[in-house]
Amino acid sequence: MLPDSIPSSLWEEFRKMRKKKRAPLTEYAETLILCKLEKWRIENQADVIAILEESIERSWSGVFLNGHGKLPVATKEDQMSQQDLCCICKRPLNGSFIYWRGDKKCHRCD
Repeated sequence: MLPDSIPSSLWEEFRKMRKKKRAPLTEYAETLILCKLEKWRIENQADVIAILEESIERSWSGVFLNGHGKLPVATKEDQMSQQDLCCICKRPLNGSFIYWRGDKKCHRCD
């Protein structure tokens, strides 16, 4: 079911574009895209119409936020949880002891 925030004519244009590029939408794909748009509209105050229009204009098979929404303001708790942790012991990294282990940051705890 189409959310009220998305005009049916715009959604039909997105579906036409997908069909023309030989990537028709399955019912499940439609549900996933619509849920993603609705989530962005609620959480990021995203302009779902602009998102769909950009996807149609650029013939993208999917939808992308691409700056069409506001970033949520991080709380102190969020910032603490996003602190760099060692990939082995999960303790906070001390800047002077960081080294790279593949694509992960570590300190010499092993």
